[in-house]
Amino acid sequence: MMWSKNPETADALRFWLPAALGVLFCIFVGKLAVESASPLFVAFMLSLGAAALTFYSPKLGLGLLVFSMLLSPRLKGAAIGSAGAGGWGGSIELRMDDILLAVVTCAWMARTAVLKRGAFLVSTPIHLPVFVYTCLCVVSTAFAVIRGDLEMARPFFFVLKYVEYFLLFFMTVNVVETREDIRRYLWAAWVVAALVTLYGYVQIPSGQRVSTPFETPIPLTNFRMQEAAVNEANTYGGYFLVVFGVLLALFTQGGARLSRFALLSFLWMLLPFVMSLSRSSYIGLLVLILFFLSATRKKRLSLLAGLGMAGLLTFMTPGVREAAVHRVAETFPAGGWGDSDSGGVRLEASAQARISSAQNVLHRYFTKHPILGVGVTGAGMVDTHLPRVLGETGLLGLWAFLWMILRLVRMGWGLFRSSQDVLSMALGLGLAATTAALCAHSLGANTFIIVRIAEPFWFLAGITARLYMPGRSSEA
Repeated sequence: MMWSKNPETADALRFWLPAALGVLFCIFVGKLAVESASPLFVAFMLSLGAAALTFYSPKLGLGLLVFSMLLSPRLKGAAIGSAGAGGWGGSIELRMDDILLAVVTCAWMARTAVLKRGAFLVSTPIHLPVFVYTCLCVVSTAFAVIRGDLEMARPFFFVLKYVEYFLLFFMTVNVVETREDIRRYLWAAWVVAALVTLYGYVQIPSGQRVSTPFETPIPLTNFRMQEAAVNEANTYGGYFLVVFGVLLALFTQGGARLSRFALLSFLWMLLPFVMSLSRSSYIGLLVLILFFLSATRKKRLSLLAGLGMAGLLTFMTPGVREAAVHRVAETFPAGGWGDSDSGGVRLEASAQARISSAQNVLHRYFTKHPILGVGVTGAGMVDTHLPRVLGETGLLGLWAFLWMILRLVRMGWGLFRSSQDVLSMALGLGLAATTAALCAHSLGANTFIIVRIAEPFWFLAGITARLYMPGRSSEA
């Protein structure tokens, strides 16, 4: 066959053909997981296939994770019980991607141990702060369990989820070898974003707030729902902050053809983002735009023109402007001043609840255990990320978390400033801008532990670190 004589074509087919078959398989198994009376059995079978695929080819296993990040359903009947005395009650719902992430990373580690090809973990600027933060999460939670403040099950699985995010980063750094690998993964990620965008457009006429696939529908007319449901809209917005960070970076750093593609993708994906009606996501987008405008002069006027066009097209769409303006305006309802928790300013119920939960952390938990905190999940339901980190892991945990965030920004910015090629500059700038935007988003959500935000973010950090690492840039 002709394509077999072309190494580039054959290599591409070896990547995309199994990836396409894997997507179809995931959709099929996901349908079974939703409809079957025994979804855990389906998940078990899928996990075996994912483990075998990853052991055979870690690159294909990583590609499977890229698709599963946003396209995997919840598993009926798969939940972890409540935390007990001091912990956050309720149950943890498992998703297919939770299981796939654990299985794929374990299979990758097993393959590395068996074949012994190269170093298990290649050093990056992020390794040390990640290790320190993880250790602090484990130690603070262990002390809370020993004190009897928490039961073992729920904090264990939350800490395990944090570790899985970091393992995804390490796996990405070690599995990606060439720039062609990075381009393929970016194309795969764009396909996922396009599918999620199409899903968002389907939701808009139905009278629902836009959310990610397989989530609880949120009516447009009901903004005061349970936080678990409202957070799904925050998830949609937070995920697209990662996507927009890469797209706007490609627009500002790429050539004419790439810039047009990135801008058109941004324009197309913006409307469902706005209709998520997530105020935290709006703040994150504002920070993202300001970061790009201040960080680079390249195509600044074109960026402003593109953003103006995006705003015009979005708010000319019937019903969009009214819904978005109403959502923002209701943050400060008419009727005078509020209580002292919000500084005397009257706030809408969910915004007030976020402030109250943060103050509860400071007054109830931080004063008891200021150094190491009360353990993961020990501070209860806190919908603002930094107060949650402070309550759960204390001052040491907050320091380690901020150290990790600053290292991510510095790594991205350093790659952007020191590189000459479009891919490296775009991913470096995109990571720095996305990290800043997600920090703003975390004012109203637990951004860095939400699986559908954290996985794409740490994947982006991994491929950026792969380009940043000295001595390996010639390979990638």
